[in-house]
Parts: sequence; structure tokens; C-alpha cells
Amino acid sequence: ISILKPRWFNLAVTPEQNTKNYDYLHRVLTYLESYTSGKTYLVGDRISLADINLMANLKMYFTQLMTGELRTKYPNITKYFEGLINVPQFVKVIGEIKYLD
Repeated sequence: ISILKPRWFNLAVTPEQNTKNYDYLHRVLTYLESYTSGKTYLVGDRISLADINLMANLKMYFTQLMTGELRTKYPNITKYFEGLINVPQFVKVIGEIKYLD
């Protein structure tokens, strides 16, 4: 969230801090890319609280930060996220997701 706070609250960020935030984001996304490879859900064969939590967090990034280029760079995360956001129960609650681009 440290990468989104400046956008939300119009906070000044030094170039060094911005680089640090993006580096951290890419480390996390690289880990998630590996972890979600071949998985529909994080734990077991059905939606769990872990999936709900991660989906809610990913929604912020996919709608405010993840360009098409980043979605292409992280295809496993994108597939995982799209699988969850198309579950009818999620659609009822969160509606249609509009990507950044």
C-alpha cells in the first residue's frame, strides 16, 4: 500500500522512495507470480479467506497501478485474479473490474 498512499492522499515522495516502493512491489509480485503458478486457489481446491483477502488487495493494484504491460509481465497473478473476480458471488459484491488500461 505504500506505493498507493501518495496517489490517494497527494503526498510528496522522493525519487528514491518511489524507486524503493516499486522495487518492493516487484519483489512481492515476483513471489506471488511463482506461488500462483498453476493454482486456482491459494489453499486447497476451494475459495478460502486467503483468496478473499488477496483478491481484495490485488483489486487495488489491478485498478490503480497494474498497466497492461504489468499484467502481461505477471500472467499467473492475472489469471488467478481474473478467476476470482469472475466468481458470481464476487461479481455481486464488487461489480465489474475496470483495469487501468
